[in-house]
Amino acid sequence: MTILEKLSLSEKTRAAMLASPEARGRQKILEAIDNQIAAAKADANGEPFELRGMRWVKDPETDERVRKEVPLRLRRWWWKDEKGGLMLDVRYGNKRIELAVHTENPIREDSARLGAL
Repeated sequence: MTILEKLSLSEKTRAAMLASPEARGRQKILEAIDNQIAAAKADANGEPFELRGMRWVKDPETDERVRKEVPLRLRRWWWKDEKGGLMLDVRYGNKRIELAVHTENPIREDSARLGAL
């Protein structure tokens, strides 16, 4: 009896073994929030923040595709308004996430309270 004959077949696929779409979405938004927190801490300390990721790029010398670590664009979710308060818009991709029912307004925090945080 060969090894292939000893194996049992299954109807499950790799996609079925992965988490549900909701779980993947939650994980993705949690990673994005972690990146935003790291960027905010770096800005508060006056340090530059650069998000990096692995990408396939073409090597100009050998014309081969090589996997390299490259800087990624991080779109900050916060900005300062004219009064110096901090405004925050939570986003998933390029879409704003509504945090309260029937509102699309960003979160606002006064600069006086930011020092206490």
